Amino acid sequence: MPSNQVWDVTVSKITYMVERASTVGWRISGNPQVGQWVLVACAEGAANYVIDGTSYSVGKGDILLLHHAMQRHAASDSKNPWHFFSVGLDLEFSSESDRRALADMPCIVRAPQLLPLFQELSGMWEMKFPGYLLGCRGVLSRILYERIRLNTVRESNPAHYACVQQVLRTMREHPDVHYDQNTLSAMTGFSPSHFRAVFKSVTGMSAGQYQNQLRINKAMDLLKEGSANVTEAAYLTGFQNIYYFSELFKKITGYAPSYFCKQRQTTERT
Repeated sequence: MPSNQVWDVTVSKITYMVERASTVGWRISGNPQVGQWVLVACAEGAANYVIDGTSYSVGKGDILLLHHAMQRHAASDSKNPWHFFSVGLDLEFSSESDRRALADMPCIVRAPQLLPLFQELSGMWEMKFPGYLLGCRGVLSRILYERIRLNTVRESNPAHYACVQQVLRTMREHPDVHYDQNTLSAMTGFSPSHFRAVFKSVTGMSAGQYQNQLRINKAMDLLKEGSANVTEAAYLTGFQNIYYFSELFKKITGYAPSYFCKQRQTTERT
């Protein structure tokens, strides 16, 4: 899975939300799922799952993300029955690539730090105050985001991931600065060649490509919100050559910078 996957995913429907206390006799067999996907979080205890023929021991803090096509059998541990949250949901994907990437993720990840989000979700669903569905979708989106982020960390060396995140924060804080390879590698303590390999393994692109993507995205936001014209947007994101900026902008976004200015002006007139 490329770590620069877009992940444009929307929670379109929540079919159910349950919190179930420890039960010795709990079990499921086959495919009882309601909804396209189900999120399960183990709050306490343990359970045993067989998913598409593979056995898993589930314990406190384990988060399961299961697609409806997965065949599964599960039972609560007889000596330490589990207490769990379960959410059925439908998702809309902007691309088939995003759908496949989510389906191809490991179905279980250890993430006890997400349990408070499931508790918050359960409370919203139970109380059903005005706007609760909006709140529930927001919490579920956060859970899915963290689930995807944790998978990215799992696929990378955690120490490498942390170093690259430090570099990315610096880039985001200073989009008008162009950092060369030596400067970036010095931030991590890696040699330039090792840094190149580590950066690409975490982000899926070179540092130069990432900087260009970041700066062009920032410029596009400035144009969309009307806080800068094309020349100003270029300079604010570190481009001194307006022609190179326009060429790179179109290459990355598919549109000339002026398109977003005209689009904003059309919106303001309507």
